[in-house]
Amino acid sequence: MKFGVEEEFFLLDRDDYVTGRNQRVFMREAANVLSSKIRERNEIDNLPEKINRDYENGYLSIKFDSTFNTLEIAYPPFENLAPFENLSREIFSKLKLLSETMGLEIVRKGYLPIPVNENSFFKKNNVKKTTERVPAAILPYDQFYHGRSCGTHIHLDFDIDLGFRNLRAYYALEPLLSMLYSNSQRSEAHNYRLLLLQNAFNPDYIFYGFPEIIFENNNIYNDHKLKNKQTWRDYSLIVPRTNKTWEFRASCVQENLEKLYELITVRANLVTAINDKLVNVDTLTKMATREYFLTAIRSLTDAKLKQYIRELESSGVFDILCDHQGLDMLINNLIKTQNL
Repeated sequence: MKFGVEEEFFLLDRDDYVTGRNQRVFMREAANVLSSKIRERNEIDNLPEKINRDYENGYLSIKFDSTFNTLEIAYPPFENLAPFENLSREIFSKLKLLSETMGLEIVRKGYLPIPVNENSFFKKNNVKKTTERVPAAILPYDQFYHGRSCGTHIHLDFDIDLGFRNLRAYYALEPLLSMLYSNSQRSEAHNYRLLLLQNAFNPDYIFYGFPEIIFENNNIYNDHKLKNKQTWRDYSLIVPRTNKTWEFRASCVQENLEKLYELITVRANLVTAINDKLVNVDTLTKMATREYFLTAIRSLTDAKLKQYIRELESSGVFDILCDHQGLDMLINNLIKTQNL
């Protein structure tokens, strides 16, 4: 099964996020360091806003997210992990060295707060633009979204219809993967990034976070989007994309590349186990509720979470995970934490 990866990072100067023209200066230098093509330029200063590097299997794309001002790297698709490891180590090491020579820092964190002095930047540049693109979808950031988040999005290439049939089972595993791969712990939540994302949308926008409706097939999904005129973007945690892949969006950016490689392997193996019915899909399907999800990202001690872990164990999921070196210890500790 082919996979693709998008990673988001914070790029910081001494005490703030790198924004505006400084982003484009960084992109200009990155294009030179990576021998990349400039694909998009700013209309005012002609500095690059997006750069690509071509490969036989696709292209690598680097840009800044216009809403969060985070640095994004989107890799070409791969069938095996080894060549992806080689490329990601090369790209990240060069960008890290570049940032250091420019007095900047790349930070692998799932969440950072917005500095007080940046509220005016958000008001002038982001809120109006965002609400115009997604009507009534996103609340004003300076009031309700006091932070920025960086995630790792993994694309997996498998049948869209099969994905819809198993969609509830995939969602049942999101709390577990959140526990294992959260990089945004705070006192309010074990996975503060997902709590922020879950709370950043108005209730009438159904395509976000752990969605209110988990659709049974592609036709119903597309009809519902068209009927509700919400066709611009689906911000749900698991999304079918136009390139006929499934995008899994829940994970924080990982603290290092080794954790990223582990996350890719675990995510792909769990999806394969569900698709090939190597686990009890019926058990997982019944577990896919928002209540479980919100409990898991907020706390690791709730009684409902203990029930969740028991049901995961009965489904056979832990048997799949314990095949991965190191994860068996994490799973055992998780079970012990719940006094099971």
